Amino acid sequence: MKGNAFSSSGNTEGVFGLAKSTSGTGVKGKASADSGFTKGVQGLAKSPDGRGVQGVAYSTSGENIGVRGETKSSTKNATGVKGHATASSGQTYGVEGETDSGDGAGVAGKLTTDSFSYPDLSENPSGVLGVTDRSTDDSTVFGPTGVLGLATASSGARVGVIGRTTSPGGVGILGVTQDNGGIGVYSAGNSVTGGDHIVNGTVARKSTSIAYASSDQSIPFGVETTVAFDSVDKDDFTTFDTENNEFVVPELGEYRVDFAVKWAEPLESGTEHEVIIRSSVAKDITFTRKTPTNGGSSVVHDTGSTVIPHLTAGDTISIVVRHDASSSVDLAGGRASTHVSFTHLG
Repeated sequence: MKGNAFSSSGNTEGVFGLAKSTSGTGVKGKASADSGFTKGVQGLAKSPDGRGVQGVAYSTSGENIGVRGETKSSTKNATGVKGHATASSGQTYGVEGETDSGDGAGVAGKLTTDSFSYPDLSENPSGVLGVTDRSTDDSTVFGPTGVLGLATASSGARVGVIGRTTSPGGVGILGVTQDNGGIGVYSAGNSVTGGDHIVNGTVARKSTSIAYASSDQSIPFGVETTVAFDSVDKDDFTTFDTENNEFVVPELGEYRVDFAVKWAEPLESGTEHEVIIRSSVAKDITFTRKTPTNGGSSVVHDTGSTVIPHLTAGDTISIVVRHDASSSVDLAGGRASTHVSFTHLG
């Protein structure tokens, strides 16, 4: 069956079929040859705005279908519906789907078997492209989504979205944000990640606690003394304990510690002075320095940083100092003089 509409204008149809029966078919085409590149139905449109084949389901209820494609072949790459954009340039799409329903999906795919083999998408620059230009203030996972994968089975190792690469430099799943406030990849659940490799790249929540000593503190000779960080400048975690002068880890992860300790008075020549980052679970991390031994005294402002991995909720971190001057020496108080920050890296 073949139909042509040669008019260069007007709402013409090459072939039009209408069926009012609840099980009828408007147009049906069948290619019965056992070989050859046959077509059950073919539509051609020469107009820039034309459509080769268009199907419309007018009923406002029921699971009706505008166009349905089906294949019974078990051969690899057999396809129920296939779209091919043959232009070598331009933002073209092999298949595009749109929905006007707030609960709908532009394109949906279903797997109706428990057996699934991964398709070979090596010929396509993009296996799947999803785009959304709808914005919202909701911060939920299922907001405006370029690509959404849901595994709704209540048991079994089901996967919403799978990304796979066989290239040494490839990426199975890549998330990119083009806005400084956006998130490249967002994970929600009781576990951040799972599998045999957690993350390759940089992950940072940028949640920080900053505390400082509000006044000078006397440090005795030879005694390890906890720095009295009694004031909080910023506390995203709300877990800095000013009474015990320590940071209480709020959740599992890796934390960066940055400190600045200023001695309020010059240290004698040859004085050894230490700053110790002390946690309740890890070995001390000690920064040891000595003032010059060529005579005179030196004003000292110690700074340093480190990263402590594998911390869990409830662990603590404090800053301890020691010196071997001949007598007590004061630490200088104030935000700019003696302070510490703790940043959750992930």
